[in-house]
Order: sequence, then structure tokens, then C-alpha cells
Amino acid sequence: MQRVRGKLHTIGRIFRQSGFRGIGSVTAEKIGMWYRRTGNAVRLDGCVFDLEGLSEDISSLLLRGEYELSERTIARMFLDQRLPVIELGSCIGVVSCITNRMLQHPDRHVVVEANTNIIETLRSNAARNRSRFTIVNAALGYDASPFFVSSHLIASGTRAQGTPINVPKRTLRQIADEFQFDRFTLVCDIEGSETDLVDREGEFIAERCPSIIMETHEKLLGMEPIRDMTARLAKLGFLAIYRSWDTSVFCNSLRQTDRT
Repeated sequence: MQRVRGKLHTIGRIFRQSGFRGIGSVTAEKIGMWYRRTGNAVRLDGCVFDLEGLSEDISSLLLRGEYELSERTIARMFLDQRLPVIELGSCIGVVSCITNRMLQHPDRHVVVEANTNIIETLRSNAARNRSRFTIVNAALGYDASPFFVSSHLIASGTRAQGTPINVPKRTLRQIADEFQFDRFTLVCDIEGSETDLVDREGEFIAERCPSIIMETHEKLLGMEPIRDMTARLAKLGFLAIYRSWDTSVFCNSLRQTDRT
């Protein structure tokens, strides 16, 4: 009875704030969450992801269909399905699994994740969705600075607050050369380290990447470092052709002429 009263109180509050439109919006959201849920997993863009062990806020984002929404949307719009993909910062593998389904050669897809605490979840989601990408448990890095695991699942990184862990460091060039990717799409969500990546390996990216799908972290870094990074990309031939929330698509105007 107390639970029913609580729900009625919530409905009354929503009605007072937003009227019938607010009630309709909440109802639609609840229906969507019910539709996406399958047992202790969630259906999203044709893939299924485990909810076991995830925090309530991450589970809620998945059930509402909002988790990495801008990256998922941009991948559907702009991903070159013919090219290999190197993905930096895979987390639990939502973008990874969805992207892998789009590729003509799904075995030519490498995902890099530094947080050892979520590697098993990433592997489980890959197996559940029959994804064929290769997982590299490493951090993008150019020095001996530690990788920090945050208490918040999606906030770990070399610039994060949290517990330092020992994890191998790799450069983008090392990864591309190891897997013999002469040309590839770069998908990047590395919690502020994107500026280091472009600063250290900008010329290499311009040489190998026709396009970049990158989440930028203005809230973490401030606007000026992101503006400087974007300006450097522009000098290297990359045009920012689309942006959705905090995710941008950069197209290499110099490399588009030799697309196969």
C-alpha cells in the first residue's frame, strides 16, 4: 500500500509540473524501458547487454536507450563499413558490439580498454553478441603516468580521480602496426586523453585515418584544450563535419581522395 501511495504521489507531482504531457512522457519512457529489458539484460540497437554488476545510473541509461546515444547514432550515420576500426576506450562494449555488427570485416576491429575491472564484462557482452573484435587490455599512453580506476564506471582514465592501477601502455601506432591496419577508422572515448593523442600522434592519424569519431571532454579539460586540439586537427586536414552532444565526426579531406 505504501508503494502504491508513493507512485500516486509521483504521478500527482508530475501532473502538477507538466500536466498530461508530462504523464504521457513518463509513460512512454517506462514502456520503452520495459521493452528493452530482457531478464537481467537490455536490448539496444540489435544487441543485448548484461546488467549484472552495473550501477543503477548506468543500468538506467541503458534501459532508457540513452547510453552512448550520440556515438551510436553517429556510427550508424558515418561509419565506413569497409574499413577496419580501432576503438580507444571500449568500457563495457556497447558501442563496440553495435559497431562490429556494421562492419563488412568484423574481425578487423580492435577495441582497447584499460580498466581491468570491466574486461570480463566486455568479453561477456562480446560473446553474447557474437562480436568478432579483438580486445586489448591496455591504456593509451606515452609515459609512466598511472591509469586511475574511478568508482564511477565510465569515468576512469589517466586524468580521472580514483585508484591507480598498473596496466600496459600502448600508442595508436603500435596498435595499428601490430594488426597491420594501413587505413582505419578511429573511434575514441578516452576521458580527456584525446588531446594527448592528437598532440603526440596527430601526423600518424592524418596518415592512416580517413575519419575519426571522437567524444570530447570539455567538462573535464575545459574549452581551450579542445579548441586547440580541433585547430591542430584542422591543420592536419580534418574537418569537423558533424557533432551530436559531446561526440564529433572529423573527416580527413586529404585522405578522402584515395578511398577504395
